[in-house]
Amino acid sequence: MKSKKPLSAWCLRLSLLLFSIGVVLPTQTYAQEINRNGAEKITAEEAVSRALANNFDIYIAQLNNKISMHEYNKARGRYDTTVSLAGGYADDETEKASPYLPKKSITADLALGLKKLFPFGTTVSSTFTETRSSNPIYTMSPNYNGNLDVGIEQPLVQNAFGFIDRSEVYIVKLDISRADLATLTTIESIIADTYAAYYALAFAYDLYSAKKDALDRAQEFLTINEEQLKTGLVEKTDLYAAEADVRLKEVDLLDAQDNIFNRSNDLKFVMNYYPQPLLVTTDVTKFFDIDENLDHHLKTAFKYRRDYQEKQIELESQDITIKINKQRTWPQIDLTATLQSNGFDRTLDDSLGEPLGFDDNAYFIGGTLSYPLENRSARAVLEQAKLRKAVLITELRRLEKTIELNIDQKLRKITVEYKKYQKNKEATELQLNKLNSEEKKFKIGRSNSDLIIRYQNDHINARINEATSLYAYLVAIIDLKRSENILLNEVTLPEETGKKQD
Repeated sequence: MKSKKPLSAWCLRLSLLLFSIGVVLPTQTYAQEINRNGAEKITAEEAVSRALANNFDIYIAQLNNKISMHEYNKARGRYDTTVSLAGGYADDETEKASPYLPKKSITADLALGLKKLFPFGTTVSSTFTETRSSNPIYTMSPNYNGNLDVGIEQPLVQNAFGFIDRSEVYIVKLDISRADLATLTTIESIIADTYAAYYALAFAYDLYSAKKDALDRAQEFLTINEEQLKTGLVEKTDLYAAEADVRLKEVDLLDAQDNIFNRSNDLKFVMNYYPQPLLVTTDVTKFFDIDENLDHHLKTAFKYRRDYQEKQIELESQDITIKINKQRTWPQIDLTATLQSNGFDRTLDDSLGEPLGFDDNAYFIGGTLSYPLENRSARAVLEQAKLRKAVLITELRRLEKTIELNIDQKLRKITVEYKKYQKNKEATELQLNKLNSEEKKFKIGRSNSDLIIRYQNDHINARINEATSLYAYLVAIIDLKRSENILLNEVTLPEETGKKQD
């Protein structure tokens, strides 16, 4: 009687069978030509345009920029006109100290006020008050009393002619300009990322093409080994080596296929554009014209680098802050003038009109002086502002040296990467010549499979190195333009995205 095999044994045999099917048929199931017919072709310029129109980071930067723009109106709010309205009604029936005083009196009043600070530092205020009184002891009861008060305050030393107020508003304007630069930096970063993602996808297609050609060549070599095995020109070991090489190149092609899908998705993400098919690059051979003169690129960088512009704006803002703090160490002398006019009558109409004629008036002119004797707080703030300016100047000088070294390094990298690309291209041709010569020798029995496979791998590695150096060269160009902050000048910005640099 045959013993039944345990269930685990059958599961193991089934797993081995499925595994063997997967190993034998990867070429037909997975390692097939990427179908580009149904893919969407896109140029580098189209990719950048889509990114500028749809990218999330750009939209967020635009919103933050709009938020910062409202800071200017907040700062100018100090010049807003303030309107006040107050009123009251009093009915007094309290017990009085003298029996001759009336038991009851009624008073009603309404006051309208206006106050405004002007950019030259003058504060003007005006209040009109109308009061109605009803009291038996008054000759005229009820009576109406209209009062118009006009006041002016003018600082003469500290904040003279509104210098501090105007300067603080201007500092806010400078901060907004720095925010504008930050928005442009975000946009340019997205442009650079889009170019990099585009050329990474082009590089992925180059790798796939190289590995597909390598697989085709390996399969052709396997067929030659199978034919020569029948005639006795090769041994089975040669056939095994050729077949194993085909399997390894099928694995490489699977990785290359997956890499294409990943890089396509990376480009879709930076564009915020998600069509179902793959994306296919069309202008991978486009090179940018690069001037190798270092001075030219340094001048360009110092003209357009936004971090350099931001530091200069920050330094200008600090200069104004020093002037503000210097004024705050001075005495505070304010001139005050008031003019009052009233109208007292039985009728409301007369009491309203008489104050405007200024027939019954009073005026006052005076001034106030205040000054802390030690004034330590204001002096300390002033010294801190001066020290912060020294820090900013030092940071600006350091940034200048950083830019010089950065541009020099990136320009040299372009030169190096282009030379590497040329050398790798020559090496690819030499490796192909070497492989073709050795294959001819193999067909007449003067070589072996191991040597052919090694030469095939040398050729494919040379092709990969050539594609890698081309990609590195393109990225180096993008990186230099990004460091110079001139990518914005080479694209057409959608409306509302931002403004190009002057």
